[in-house]
Amino acid sequence: MTGANTSSALVRVATRDHVIATWRSVMVLIFRVETTLGAVEASHRVFDELSGSHPEGVFLLTIVEADARIPSVVARDGMADFLRGAAGRMSLSAVVFEGNNFRAAVVRSVVAGLAMLTNYPFPHKHFPRVEGAAAWFRTNSSLANTWDEDELTNVVEELRASIASGDILEEV
Repeated sequence: MTGANTSSALVRVATRDHVIATWRSVMVLIFRVETTLGAVEASHRVFDELSGSHPEGVFLLTIVEADARIPSVVARDGMADFLRGAAGRMSLSAVVFEGNNFRAAVVRSVVAGLAMLTNYPFPHKHFPRVEGAAAWFRTNSSLANTWDEDELTNVVEELRASIASGDILEEV
């Protein structure tokens, strides 16, 4: 259900394929199954709203779950447009790749290609776990001085527990 609160995160969109939530100046984007153009467009809208409330900059934490499929060319192009358009408003961007299977390796290579295509106009890094991304945010931006990596990690854990329970997912 859109607009649901999970701890202090605000769930903006939640479907079987993706979840978009905001917490302070952080946008959490979880790709669960399909990466659709609709998910990318919703991400862009939420980012625009969040960056309007945080003109000092927004952090993007993208989590690609182990069962996430390879995004289509249309979704990849849409994501590249979204990320290029975030220039000047994105503080830091981190992608967490979960899983060690072949599919996860292919998704990682697609995201690496997206990075080359986009030529990120902001610092961007990949991590195997949320804790590493949260620590990198905290230690690489003075904008993250109002929270610590444990807080962000806990918010993501609570968000994912709500996803697992099915409490926040919309019927599509």
